[in-house]
Amino acid sequence: VKDLNILGLSAEEYAVRSYPSGAVAGNLVGFLSSDGQPQAGLEMAYNEQLSGRDGQQQYERGARGEIIPLGDNNTRAAVDGKGLQTTIDPALQYYAQQAIEEQRKKHEAESASIVIKDIKTGKILTAADAPSVDPNSPGKVDGEDRGSRIFTDVFEPGSTAKMVTAAALLDQGLVTPEQEFTVPDKWKAPNDEEFRDSHPHPDEKLTFAGILSESSNTGTILAGNALSEEQRYGYLKKFGFGSPTGVKFPAQTSGILHPYKEWDGRTKYTVMFGQGVAANAIQTTDVIATIANGGVHVPSTLVDGTVSPSGKTIPNPAGEPQRVISKKAADQTLSMLEGVVAKGTGKSAQVSGYRVAGKTGTAQAPAAEGGGYDGYTASFVGVLPAEDPQIAISVTLQRPRNGYYGGSAAAPVFSDVAGFTMRHLKIPPSTEDPQLPAREWK
Repeated sequence: VKDLNILGLSAEEYAVRSYPSGAVAGNLVGFLSSDGQPQAGLEMAYNEQLSGRDGQQQYERGARGEIIPLGDNNTRAAVDGKGLQTTIDPALQYYAQQAIEEQRKKHEAESASIVIKDIKTGKILTAADAPSVDPNSPGKVDGEDRGSRIFTDVFEPGSTAKMVTAAALLDQGLVTPEQEFTVPDKWKAPNDEEFRDSHPHPDEKLTFAGILSESSNTGTILAGNALSEEQRYGYLKKFGFGSPTGVKFPAQTSGILHPYKEWDGRTKYTVMFGQGVAANAIQTTDVIATIANGGVHVPSTLVDGTVSPSGKTIPNPAGEPQRVISKKAADQTLSMLEGVVAKGTGKSAQVSGYRVAGKTGTAQAPAAEGGGYDGYTASFVGVLPAEDPQIAISVTLQRPRNGYYGGSAAAPVFSDVAGFTMRHLKIPPSTEDPQLPAREWK
């Protein structure tokens, strides 16, 4: 047809790639442009391995175009691209995507996510974004919804970061779970900075475990003041804040953790309850996974390895586990986090038949243009079964407008997805009752 040279008729070559799973893990997989160039996700991160290399043939030819047998010629064989073997469990991914999209709509949130991680291996079994994208037709969603906010967006974790403060204090031997505190609803620092809890209350007689269970900001400060600013920074850093996760993904953020010498008179206190510091969803999941793993951080992985054209999988080298806190401190923190779900702010995260440990989070969301806050981040992170943790799950909703507390917006969908995960992975129910530290004193 081209040889006919018809006026107004032209031809253009373009590539089409088919994605049979559609929107399932679409935000992770990524997509190609019409000219075959990767635009997002794993398509972009692993483009060199996926694309292969074209072959080439050079030769001397005769007047009629025939190859001259003894002429100067050489051939470079084509190299097929390699496939990727991800750690994603398709059934869990599908279920989580449906659940988090439903919750996002219910609470009128701008965006939401769920991460499910295997605590022992570090494998990310699910990384579900809402809204999601179908790589077969990426133009149907807005540009900011075509990647994975799980890796690229940062948020102040709020009260989920109280786990770090608790673990640091226990690791340093500065408190015990049942140490007694008198907790006011407001507390003024020596520099006149004032802090308050989420709701007014009379002075409460809480143990350190009770402070975590009730998610008290003032109580966290009273206990956390035993840590130096350098220690506060050091433990946040050891738990992964402000550092790359090690997962290869385009435009991934390392979060925000300013050096402690740059903290102002307010930030040195707020970092203890998760403000003045920012992380992505993988990092917040890693914190509780580390605590649940006896204080040892196992790096998260999203790609198991590459698959050769013959079908052989070549595993990716695993990251080296690193001890962050002592096993004793980790076990004590985990027991306190179980109390959060059993009797505290995380009751909505309970899963029938399983012991759950976790923490709610409600943080102010910074305005995109700066100059203060314009919404909230609701979150819940948890592990189960608490007596022998296998799975860590985090749920995050950004700027929900219909209920914004982590205990009411994020914890219920955690319960739903965690229950499905236990059944799907055939993890047996808990058979022992927890021995929880006292929450109050007389």
